[in-house]
Amino acid sequence: MNSRTEAQHTGLPAVLSLGRFRADTEQQFSFSITVPEDCTLTWDADGIEAAPTALRKGENQLTITLAPVRKGIQIYTGLQLSIGKRILLSGMAVDPAGPEEMPGQIYTQQLPQDVPPELFPPAYPAQLPLLQRGQRISLGAEPVLQICLACEKMDRQMEIDGYAFLLNKAGKVQEETDLIFWGNPRTMQFPVCLISAAQESFFRIQTSAVTEQVDKIVICYSIYGEEADGIFRYVHAPYLRIVVDGVESYRFMLQGLEQEKTITAVEIYRYQNAWRIRCVGAGYYAGLRCLCEEYGVEVAD
Repeated sequence: MNSRTEAQHTGLPAVLSLGRFRADTEQQFSFSITVPEDCTLTWDADGIEAAPTALRKGENQLTITLAPVRKGIQIYTGLQLSIGKRILLSGMAVDPAGPEEMPGQIYTQQLPQDVPPELFPPAYPAQLPLLQRGQRISLGAEPVLQICLACEKMDRQMEIDGYAFLLNKAGKVQEETDLIFWGNPRTMQFPVCLISAAQESFFRIQTSAVTEQVDKIVICYSIYGEEADGIFRYVHAPYLRIVVDGVESYRFMLQGLEQEKTITAVEIYRYQNAWRIRCVGAGYYAGLRCLCEEYGVEVAD
């Protein structure tokens, strides 16, 4: 058992980090958390148990038990408190023979800059500014962004894949590797990468490292497959989570989608000496091929 205890908190944690832990072995983690009133704890992820589920006002010793996880799998899920608060649980399983274990931590506000963002997805505030289609927001000179698609529920079992197009001033990719997706996710060494976690995936964009040849980054999503009912009509209340420098800062509600199979969600672009984001939320009935051809990516038959 890994005992990872934190001194008493004055507020609820935003993130319980499991750190890097050994793969293929059941793990237990111990955290000391303080809650403002009596409440209960629930979760919906498989392979995770928490005890106790009834928390008393004040300091509580919380034990997280994790079923064996394969190497390279990232944990990213939420613990829900009955008082209307959500605590993120995150971590990564590493090679049992390797020296890469890293102790867990508790984070009460935004994540420290030196924490690997693929291990610690951003905080989840209850109230955020809601962006509208066509709205433009200044993000600052060199922000680090995380973009994630979420929804309330889906009426069909569907896979929605994310795509990031790195475009030049002509609105085209310079080479096919400028399309970032599940088949070319890149790694943290690249300015734009797709990070796949246990519960959801998100794009990470380090704007300070984006080359001058890239004028705009377009984030798109497409429903996998050719089935007729694979359309956004069956995705309830889809929205984009927009994280700026480790803190979830905005949400963009993707409203009015019906027959679309593919959507352009947002564009991130240079403007004078800063970066901006434009909310698009427009869709294509024809699927991903039309989008790729528009941006200069050849699609094999």
